Amino acid sequence: MTAHASDSADWNVVYPVRSAATRRLVVVCLLVIVVCVIAAVLFRTSALPRWWLVVAVGAACVGAAAAAVTLVGWVWIAAGSGRAIRLDTHGLTDQRTSLSSVGFVPWSAVVGVQAVLQNGQPLVAVLVQDPEAFVAGLRGVARTAARWSLRFGFGTPVLLNPVVVGLGGDELAHAVEEGLARYQASAKPPGA
Repeated sequence: MTAHASDSADWNVVYPVRSAATRRLVVVCLLVIVVCVIAAVLFRTSALPRWWLVVAVGAACVGAAAAAVTLVGWVWIAAGSGRAIRLDTHGLTDQRTSLSSVGFVPWSAVVGVQAVLQNGQPLVAVLVQDPEAFVAGLRGVARTAARWSLRFGFGTPVLLNPVVVGLGGDELAHAVEEGLARYQASAKPPGA
């Protein structure tokens, strides 16, 4: 693990963006865009039936568009301040693990953590007490993405991408669980 917390009452753990992995993903997205554009040109000039050309060119354009959106996201992540996730005494802050990073999540709102897979991609689902109220407090792209995650994902608006910080899903989930446990231990009255 690259980040460490002290045992003092106030603690802070920062997981930086791993730019090498992010650069590789940017290159992959660029290659997908190039391949999709070449495929569209080749299919357009081939002797295939017209309906097949429409389907093939449409699929190539959709692939290029999806790769372009992904590319924008990875470039945005790579261009960040270097801090992707911060865990501290007060909560967790998702600063740059995706375009839909939700920002600050207080420990008092967190009820659980799960390492999950979505289409083979490791993610960490941070379960919050009142997901609808949490989404209502967000703005812009983060709000839209959080609403989407809540409805069609894992029942939570907070999904962290461990790939950005160079960790596996289980490793990042464990770090978040440790932060939650520290908060819960400090929130208990003495002698309880």
